[in-house]
Amino acid sequence: MAIEWTPQQIANLGSETLEIIISKIGGGVKSTVQLGTLGEGKAPNYQVNQELDIFGKNIKKTYIYNGRSHKEWSKDDENFDDKNLSEPFSADYLNKILKSL
Repeated sequence: MAIEWTPQQIANLGSETLEIIISKIGGGVKSTVQLGTLGEGKAPNYQVNQELDIFGKNIKKTYIYNGRSHKEWSKDDENFDDKNLSEPFSADYLNKILKSL
């Protein structure tokens, strides 16, 4: 069954994990993260969608991370399927959850 990432479910990841994910999102105002919806919800893989304005150019990049090691993962990996990702969450949204812990 797919995980529904409610604020409580996100909070259950813990402050250390949330801090790491927020740092991976970076400083782009429109940058987001999508959490994996498979597994037990303890260490989900995640995709960071960075949208940055650099010298007037809008730059978009996507990074995939392993939920246990937080190391970058290849989107070409046969185990990755972006259909198994949550809705996008902003760093501000995650920070609000983090502050509630």
